[in-house]
Amino acid sequence: MNKGVRVIYGLVQHAQTVIDNIKEILPFPISLSDHKGYIIGDSNSNRIGMLHTPSIEVLRKRKAISFDEEKIKQYENVLQGVAVPLNFHDETLGVLGIIGPPEEVWPHVELIKNYVEIMWQDTFQKEVKGLEERSLETFVQYLIHDAHLQTIKVKQFCDLFQLNYHLNYYCIVIDIGDAIIHSLTKARPSFHINKERFIYQAEEIFQCVAGDICTFLNTEKIVVIKAAHNRESYYKFMQQLTKLGERFQNYFQRYTTNTFKIAAGTLVETIEKVSHSYEKAEWLLRNGRNLDLNTTIYNYFNWEILTKLLPFQLDDDFYYKIRVRLKNLFADELFPQLKRDFLVYCECHLNVSEAARELFLHRNTLIYRLNKIEELTSLNMRNFNHCALLYIALKKMTAKTAK
Repeated sequence: MNKGVRVIYGLVQHAQTVIDNIKEILPFPISLSDHKGYIIGDSNSNRIGMLHTPSIEVLRKRKAISFDEEKIKQYENVLQGVAVPLNFHDETLGVLGIIGPPEEVWPHVELIKNYVEIMWQDTFQKEVKGLEERSLETFVQYLIHDAHLQTIKVKQFCDLFQLNYHLNYYCIVIDIGDAIIHSLTKARPSFHINKERFIYQAEEIFQCVAGDICTFLNTEKIVVIKAAHNRESYYKFMQQLTKLGERFQNYFQRYTTNTFKIAAGTLVETIEKVSHSYEKAEWLLRNGRNLDLNTTIYNYFNWEILTKLLPFQLDDDFYYKIRVRLKNLFADELFPQLKRDFLVYCECHLNVSEAARELFLHRNTLIYRLNKIEELTSLNMRNFNHCALLYIALKKMTAKTAK
């Protein structure tokens, strides 16, 4: 649909609304005709759909014409007044008619003409913006969800949105839950306004510039895809992510009780591979609640998060081999207690006295339980490597149980 057709369509869609708004403040009946001279809006709704001969003359001459009592004798079913062309980007695409004695109508012509054209252009701009937003959402969904991307198609999208295909990219996923849907139950703000506010704040807070993307993936998730000219710029941004994410969360606390979760994925070579970055961010969002962290903002540049992630990285086949070796420990009736005490012992840096205090146990009691673990597993509780292996296996087991 070309620009002119979209503008005409917008005028037709909103013509009667424009008429209803104007007639509240103007003492004269008015009409709107389309680019072919047909009435598409009128103070007298019975005239809608009729061919308006004076409008055809105005469209042909592209200038305002006064129709006084003498002139209207040349036409059939035409009232006196003034008809003026409606222009959009130097094209005449409609006609505004104000009905009444021309000498009384003329003082109002320019004002009403400008009002209608401004409303018309505003409608067009909103439709264009909406089309761009939907196209961008479609592109991001294609990048993330289509397992068989076509490089030619991706590059065509990049040209459309002025993106550099060859730069490194990384993905930030913002999970807002049902904040958008919940807003629909309120009188204000509207759904569209809410989306605009979310996108505006995400673009500003996460420092989006030309060549970045910020859009809704669905009603619950916003995706920010940022270009990186080098790894250093990615690392630098990751260092700021927690602070930026907190700013985003704090801004929306006034509007919703939802706790937003934010995660950043890894850096990928081209925009065509951004689904890998998205999957890494999604993995953090899904498993973040099992990481026992005092944050809802996750990224792989955080040492604490990386440490907590380690058990999740244990290969299932290797984990099975470890479980076989640890079956006596798992089968023991005191296993839950032994597991708890051992994990605290590790988190106290293999310091028996500190762990005993943390557990409110006598030091000798903890030593007895650690010795029991040694008997059941043949692992050395004073050997860092042995303890690290068991710690990771137990954490992996805890994570699987939590799921």
